[in-house]
Amino acid sequence: MALGTKALALVLAALTAGAEAAGAPASLIAMRAADPKTFVEVLAHLGVPAGLEIRQADYRRSYTTGQGWHPDDWTREKLARQPSVPLDDVVSAFNRRRGDYRATLMQGVVVIRPTRKPAAYLDSKPAFGRMEGQGLDRVAEKIFAPLDSLLDQPGARVGSRLSAVGAEVDFGDALQIAIDARGLSPLDALNRMAAAAPGHAWIVVTTDDATPRIGRFGFVHRHGATTTMSVGTPSL
Repeated sequence: MALGTKALALVLAALTAGAEAAGAPASLIAMRAADPKTFVEVLAHLGVPAGLEIRQADYRRSYTTGQGWHPDDWTREKLARQPSVPLDDVVSAFNRRRGDYRATLMQGVVVIRPTRKPAAYLDSKPAFGRMEGQGLDRVAEKIFAPLDSLLDQPGARVGSRLSAVGAEVDFGDALQIAIDARGLSPLDALNRMAAAAPGHAWIVVTTDDATPRIGRFGFVHRHGATTTMSVGTPSL
């Protein structure tokens, strides 16, 4: 589903004018009580750069409670009738309604992570270099390769792809991505990917252990579609 001119302009503002000038449709405020994954699904559908770290139990729960929105609610015509609100207001509204997850606006990217014990790896500083390739998944594999020796190796890896029935989904397989990740944390690198590919929000699923580890990573695409790949433990 194509975004209208106004919505595209809002996305460009987020990328070029800084966080203070970024905007989004006012109806996003009404989504503030949604579960984190549903909230990020809407952001991705609107082309707002975003990312989500979510606990395994909450990730699974998001599929049993039912989708709290529908792509038809966010058509070009409906978007054109809505006023714009700053992304800062959207982030603040989300945080006022939730205590288990917190949203932060990081250089125009809406990042949602657990308030307690987020995955330490995302904030670490591996020895990254330049990352480039075709397809979001292929480049993301390089970000998580330090956690799994099978990642970023020749040959295809098996992942999961979930999308709405009948929807034509762009999974980002044709995108050419190039990131100079020297000195960046995995979180920074993921945010650069999200900023470079609006409509594709990154997602990281962690275990429910006392010391959470990363079990899956991938992207939430427009139409609520999700692609993920396992890290170390295929069962997660």
